[in-house]
Amino acid sequence: RHLERKGRAMLAALTRRLSRSDAMDEFFSPTYTAVDIVAAAILKTAARAPADRATGRRLEGHFLRHLERHVYPAQHRWIGPYSRAYPVDG
Repeated sequence: RHLERKGRAMLAALTRRLSRSDAMDEFFSPTYTAVDIVAAAILKTAARAPADRATGRRLEGHFLRHLERHVYPAQHRWIGPYSRAYPVDG
């Protein structure tokens, strides 16, 4: 129960932060954007509580919309600044 409460508190803090800034701390990183999307997809499908699954759906949509705004589809390239990348991302 302790870990469940802590996880929900962290999830609530994340959703509050995203409602204020629209971006994660690792802003639009080619590495971490994928991790964010996958984590949200796991939450929306694997969480036991319906409210947590709904939060996962909202987060996944948020991250995907953010990605759509920052990718140039004709070249499959990231556009604009991002906070971190690794050689494999380039």
